[in-house]
Amino acid sequence: MQKLIKPFAFLLVFYINATLFAQSAATFKASIKQLAAGSNHSIALLSNGSLWAWGNNAAGQLGDSGTIDKENPIRIGSAHNWAIVSAGGDFTHGIKTDGTLWGWGINKIGQLGIPTNNLKYMYTVPVQIGNDHDWQMVSSGNYFTVGLKTDGTIWVWGANIYYILSNTTHQYEPIKINDKNNNDFKEIATGDEFFMAIKKDGTMWTMGSINEQNDKQLVKVNDDIDWLIIDAGRKHAAAIKNDGSLWTWGDNSNGQLGNGTTSYGKTPLKVGDNFAAVGASNNYTAAVKKFEGDVFWWGKNWMNKTSQLLPIHAQVTTSYAPFATGHNSMLLLMDSTGILEFCKYDKYFTLKRIK
Repeated sequence: MQKLIKPFAFLLVFYINATLFAQSAATFKASIKQLAAGSNHSIALLSNGSLWAWGNNAAGQLGDSGTIDKENPIRIGSAHNWAIVSAGGDFTHGIKTDGTLWGWGINKIGQLGIPTNNLKYMYTVPVQIGNDHDWQMVSSGNYFTVGLKTDGTIWVWGANIYYILSNTTHQYEPIKINDKNNNDFKEIATGDEFFMAIKKDGTMWTMGSINEQNDKQLVKVNDDIDWLIIDAGRKHAAAIKNDGSLWTWGDNSNGQLGNGTTSYGKTPLKVGDNFAAVGASNNYTAAVKKFEGDVFWWGKNWMNKTSQLLPIHAQVTTSYAPFATGHNSMLLLMDSTGILEFCKYDKYFTLKRIK
């Protein structure tokens, strides 16, 4: 986990008025703590440590021991000690409160990080990855995964399509990046062709296919030391600074940088101010304003295949945390247990509730 369009504005308002506010109130034991959107599946982590999943399940990425798609959220197992979750391309990762790393779903090219002596094409229930208890964060991409340990080092595994890994085609278990700058990191975000990270000193770094080249080492984006929130799309990046300003750079062929052009962005360009959350996905970007929770989007229009070159209001507000964007869906928290989902293939807004 880890991503609305103007033609749907009337539909969305109608749906909320007719459905969301018409539903009777219910009492739940826990609220939603984190949302994660993969290629075609979604995950919700509740404050009580339980995991819930829905969507496509052909590769077992929901983790319910089967491969049948689920329209509505179902609980994954009985564990109540999940701390972090990330959804990628038909696979999922999670970290438990004891610092252990777990994965499930497709594992054709090592995306899960399971050693070859226990290798299967897919896993339909969570499987522990190694024996380490010092995992702090995990970010699942489309073909590879990036993990962050408590000592501030970054580890990677999966496909080596974009030369992010060591001198191998695929890496079937986590390996520490061999780079002199691999230290003191606190945040990570994985895209399709690269990943980005923030150090404790506020500097931002990338590695992989961005800036029109394949960087085989960690590269500092600039000398700024006030980066706060990051997210990675297919080949474009979005980041928010401490002052709430939003910046984008990288591929802009569908207007996903939101600067009014389709020209490639070699360095971060400011998009606007007062943002609290951002999500970059395959070919679009979405962000949420501070205070009012207004949602904006730009980039590829899912429905008519056109491009939106400047941020446009989605005519919906959300509680900006949690918030998630995926290849084919965007997840917005409407209340403590209500998730408004826009799914690319279903072509409609739908309210998901965890009971």
